[in-house]
Amino acid sequence: MWQALDSGASGAPVGWRNQDSGRYGTVVPGPAYQRNAMTCRQYTHTIYIEAARRSRAGRPAAIPTAPGRRSAERARRAML
Repeated sequence: MWQALDSGASGAPVGWRNQDSGRYGTVVPGPAYQRNAMTCRQYTHTIYIEAARRSRAGRPAAIPTAPGRRSAERARRAML
């Protein structure tokens, strides 16, 4: 997910697949903007689990090393 936020084109889906679980999905980053001296982006993360689609809209994410990055990564893993 962080690769999509770091360098993905705004509006262009970036796909991923977990070879162990078979789960897969896309991250669609929004346009980058500045907030509190950090570069941020909103995003949509769609995950397919056993053919069921689950989609979440993300709050602004600072890139690449936001203080909340570990928390966001834990939340993403919980969805997987």
